[in-house]
Amino acid sequence: MNESLRTLSQLLKLRYNVDRRISHLIGRPVEKGHIGAYIASTIFDIELNNKYSAKGGDGYFRSGPLAGKSVEVKFLIGDALVDLKLNPDFDFYLVLKGPASEAKNSRVPRSLAIETVYLFDARKLDRQQMLRNAGRGTAASITKQQRDEARIYPPTANAPMALSAEQLQMLALFSAEALKGVE
Repeated sequence: MNESLRTLSQLLKLRYNVDRRISHLIGRPVEKGHIGAYIASTIFDIELNNKYSAKGGDGYFRSGPLAGKSVEVKFLIGDALVDLKLNPDFDFYLVLKGPASEAKNSRVPRSLAIETVYLFDARKLDRQQMLRNAGRGTAASITKQQRDEARIYPPTANAPMALSAEQLQMLALFSAEALKGVE
């Protein structure tokens, strides 16, 4: 029997068991978006909507300066861009972004590491894009200035939201270094 198929079969069994455990933990299918929403909900105290694609975003901030505000969570890997919605029906985009370097080689597995977190005011961003005649949708171009103004992790002096020491520690659990696998 082909040894590579035997190995692949064994690895897929391991993956199935890991995915089952993750699904049980997050209460949703094991997909990047659901994992990102779960991480964000835990770190940023977000009440997730029961429906996966509910109108008004993924959920609501339960506490802090944004309590009661609606949020759409995005978990982006590599050089992916925010999928901007026209006339958003939620208040904020919370974007968890992985290392861009992982997208350069399609043969290298992409981790679900978090390198940067952005908090965009959805309606303000929508207005800015309209004024710039920039596109919306998956290929929307968000400027470096817009990203810099929205960055909350790693923290900056002018971040739109300050993170607690506990939030910083939880985000550090998902750094590329922390998620490096074992051989």
